[in-house]
Amino acid sequence: MKKEIMQEESHCRIFPDFPTAVLKLEQPGSQRSPWTTLSLLLHLTSSGQGPKDWEEAFLQREGEPFLEAAARQGGWNGEGLLPDSISVDAQEKTMRHLEQELRTELEKNGLSRALQIEEEALPAIVEVQRTGLYLNQSRWQALKQQKEQEVEALEADIRRLLQASDLNVQSPQQLLQAFRSAEVPLSSTEEKVLKRNKNGHPAIALLLQCRKARQITNTLNQNFASTIGEDGRVRGQWNPVGAVTGRMSCSKPNLQGLGREVKSCFEAEPGHVLVQADFRAIELRVLAHIAGEGTLITLFEEGRDLHQETAARIFQRPVEEVSDMERKTAKIITFGVVFGMTAQGLQGQLQSDAGLHYNEMEAGILLEAFLDSYPNVRRLQEYYLKTDCIRSLAGRVWTTDHVPLGERPRLNYPVQASAAEGMKRALTRCYNDLKPGWKLAAVIHDEILLEVPEEEADEAATFLETAMVQGMSELIPTVPVAVEIQCSRRWREEEPATSATAATSVENDRITCTTSKLGGMDMKAEMNSNWKEEQVQAEEEAVEQELLPHLAGEMEVSDDEGVHRFEEVFTGEVYQATVSNVSFSKNQNEPGTYDLILKFSLVRKTVHAPLSTKFIVGRRPGQRLKDAYQILTGEGLAETLHWKSLQGKNCYIKVQERQGSKFPQVDIVPGRETDTALQTEGVVGQ
Repeated sequence: MKKEIMQEESHCRIFPDFPTAVLKLEQPGSQRSPWTTLSLLLHLTSSGQGPKDWEEAFLQREGEPFLEAAARQGGWNGEGLLPDSISVDAQEKTMRHLEQELRTELEKNGLSRALQIEEEALPAIVEVQRTGLYLNQSRWQALKQQKEQEVEALEADIRRLLQASDLNVQSPQQLLQAFRSAEVPLSSTEEKVLKRNKNGHPAIALLLQCRKARQITNTLNQNFASTIGEDGRVRGQWNPVGAVTGRMSCSKPNLQGLGREVKSCFEAEPGHVLVQADFRAIELRVLAHIAGEGTLITLFEEGRDLHQETAARIFQRPVEEVSDMERKTAKIITFGVVFGMTAQGLQGQLQSDAGLHYNEMEAGILLEAFLDSYPNVRRLQEYYLKTDCIRSLAGRVWTTDHVPLGERPRLNYPVQASAAEGMKRALTRCYNDLKPGWKLAAVIHDEILLEVPEEEADEAATFLETAMVQGMSELIPTVPVAVEIQCSRRWREEEPATSATAATSVENDRITCTTSKLGGMDMKAEMNSNWKEEQVQAEEEAVEQELLPHLAGEMEVSDDEGVHRFEEVFTGEVYQATVSNVSFSKNQNEPGTYDLILKFSLVRKTVHAPLSTKFIVGRRPGQRLKDAYQILTGEGLAETLHWKSLQGKNCYIKVQERQGSKFPQVDIVPGRETDTALQTEGVVGQ
């Protein structure tokens, strides 16, 4: 052989894969002794993208010398290394040798913690697979019959509305022809196209409803009978690392992919309840921890409504004035950021989920608004897109060989993997301290289900919440972890409650402001600020920020060319800026100071959208502030200003008299909360 097969016995039992382990660990509790699988080790060494078969992996590593030795010993038939072609002892030694190689490689690459988390969770996942969920078969059949009748009735209504009695509603070609005959020229019958045109014909809404009902019917028509045990419980086949990020998966049947109505067919056995515990916004909390985003962390610490607070930042309005639609929009944007969504993807998501028709550029502006609100998230994403190696919190790694630079999965892999690692720590804690009579019934992404005696429901709920919070907190200690608990006889998802004070209305699928000063097509902005004479230094908030030097320049506000240049700066693809009045005069109350009054209108070139002055000044407020400063002081004078020290701060322009000159001295300085100039539009920005 190329390498000597190691002879030492390991303290850890080794199995080729998880299904084999489940079969061989038949005795209850036997899985509590240390054991692992080669498929798990291979998953971690290859970042979830390598060979899943241990024999294939071994042959790739050992090559021809091993095959020649196996052939001499009569252990190879010339077609491959087969489990039944070598002795059990030789197979065990071969597996052990591969295990030791993989463990050495994992330790070398900083994956020891990730491996520990995965291995310690294996016994709990075995328990989940063995337990299963009790299926109420009568309810299942009743729901199946109900949905079949619903589909039949909806199809009849669609044919009637389209005046096509022979229409096959499942045929895209026939549907397109029927809609064209009804003068509804759809480009296709894809869901996104139908949602975009749902107001074009009554049959479109019915078609969407019909497809949803048919999808449930298809699920109910799956052959669940073969998976139901004598005890009436359905047992899926679980994979501890079914996704490239290490998330668990389930198949035959997929218990993780059931809709709310189908879930209601699963229930606890008589005298028992299901304790359902779901992490709240866990990937957002993981993102906040990894990014070190203080604003997000504070919102979680204070128990604030994250989506309402985010909407207030995106749409630049008080939290109490955020509407339900704005909150929903912010929620879509937030989860879009977590999953690395592009502007194009967000555009489609806003349309399909909220019925909002933004173009791609506007969707991009909304994404930028989120990232402006949480700048550390922006920095983290920029790092993920350009670095050679990205990691989860436990060390799971992906290189450019796995995910090329710039690809969007780079933004979500570390977050989703870290959340999965935290879930497995929670699952392990739960399993290790499980009381007799309590059953681990299922793990559905961010949710754990326990089946317990009805009289012990409260105790089990407290136990499960504690285990989940403590387990996840091992991975994200800087962010509070929240778990939503529900105890019920049936398993089902409840719609999350939301609360927001309506301040806008939805008109033509577009958010329209009703109370904000930005609520018209003609948005007036006025700067009328009193700038004080005292010197103000920039506050050092980060290492890269420096003290703002005192710069002086000359300004002629009545210059027509200067006004024209101001209009050019603030006119972009979205708005047309027009200066209506500029005035500059001494302040009579405070000698040595001046009032600068600049009035201008910003007219949106396209239909109105809920964009604030934050977007008027552009994606990089610091750059637009610099442009405005150059307009006021002359080209070149602003180039030595340290703009990084102003980025992300409210700033104002300070003007004072200068001896020997008819022009005043102009400075841009960070503002204070007491300065009225902090609320001016057009120049300042945060």
